[in-house]
Amino acid sequence: MEALIDTTNLKSIITFIHIAGLAMGVGGAWILDAMLLKDLKNQVLTSERYDVIQFVSNIVISGLCLLWLSGLAFVAFYYFYQPEYLGNEKVWAKMAIVFILSLNGFLVHTYVLPELKRAIGSALFDVLPHKKITPIIAVGVISFISWMFPIVLGVSKSLNFSTPAWQIISFYLAILTTTLGFTHIIFHRYIMLEKKPQPISFE
Repeated sequence: MEALIDTTNLKSIITFIHIAGLAMGVGGAWILDAMLLKDLKNQVLTSERYDVIQFVSNIVISGLCLLWLSGLAFVAFYYFYQPEYLGNEKVWAKMAIVFILSLNGFLVHTYVLPELKRAIGSALFDVLPHKKITPIIAVGVISFISWMFPIVLGVSKSLNFSTPAWQIISFYLAILTTTLGFTHIIFHRYIMLEKKPQPISFE
């Protein structure tokens, strides 16, 4: 029995939960982003499609919960068995990003999904003004970048015990801000053009 609960097996269990949370979160978030992007391009949002979006968003939230569970379990494990790992600031940077993911998930369920539900039966551009579509796109961008970053940090072993948390978070915020700005420009220059009426030709 003791062999089943030794530190190696315990850490493996926590790691498995952590990877499962990432897989659910990343897969669900990127599928959700793709669906929303497709719906923004003047496709009518059906009730069936909304149900799928809501289901996928619940998978993302479940993955987020697993990330918190495994992340706190890692902190407890390090505290009791490997306290030196608490000095690895990459751990704290990842938790800060997961906190941002949690806030973004809250916005998905309190703002994005209700707005989509009100748009059922119509194209989003027909019922949602620009000031409401822009935050929806921003939430999607934050979700995409923020779910990708924990994976990047996980495979970047060179950052262990060598890079301060503030540098990692600053780089993350720089990437996020740049992507948000670029997406905003693309949205205005290309997608919003589809709402403009075409000039009448008398030829």
